[in-house]
Amino acid sequence: MVLGAYAFRAYEQDNLESLNEQLIRLLIPSLFASFLVSIFIPSEEHSTMKNNFFTGLMCNYFVLPVVNTVFYYFIKTKIVKPKEYLVIGRKEEIEHILSEITEKSRGKYLFVDFVNPSPTTVKQKIRKYDNILVANFELYKRAEYLIEPYKSSKKIEYLSDLSERVLKRIPLEVIDKFREYYELQFESVKESPAKRIVDVFGAVLGLVLFSPVILISAIIIFIEDGRPVI
Repeated sequence: MVLGAYAFRAYEQDNLESLNEQLIRLLIPSLFASFLVSIFIPSEEHSTMKNNFFTGLMCNYFVLPVVNTVFYYFIKTKIVKPKEYLVIGRKEEIEHILSEITEKSRGKYLFVDFVNPSPTTVKQKIRKYDNILVANFELYKRAEYLIEPYKSSKKIEYLSDLSERVLKRIPLEVIDKFREYYELQFESVKESPAKRIVDVFGAVLGLVLFSPVILISAIIIFIEDGRPVI
């Protein structure tokens, strides 16, 4: 049942917040578990075991969603604190995206201050925050020399990565602001020698294994249609 709950995404954040979602997503795993028990414990002598199992299963189905939802809200409100970010970027250009991220994450990410940046404001504000969000790669490159001394003590994230993680998409305007970043990433990608070896080995092995089939197919084509075979 636990595996079924994970398979139906009962423990994803959006689904943990809704008791209805919990009941719906735990229903199918419960029915599937009941079906398996009916198949593998069919004999009458195990009827007591089956009854106990079904009773426990029904209790789990009605109790587990409530426990999951209550425990999630307890963790969210009492233990997990929201992350506060200093944003490198122009507020008026990205505010709607940041608001969407805050809403989608249920307040987990808060964007409390912005730098545009100038050397004076970066030095003043960077000391106040543990998290820095790069919302404009061009501006970040201009201020990188100021941020470099803090890289070991501050967590630096890119808006493109955060958008993909929270929104499950990257808005087009974010892609445009990180065009240089993506170009640098693609240029720095190098093919792994190990992957190349595996590719060559797999190709040779496949050719050896399927060569009889290829040969027979070529002979049949030659007999029926003549040349060219390929």
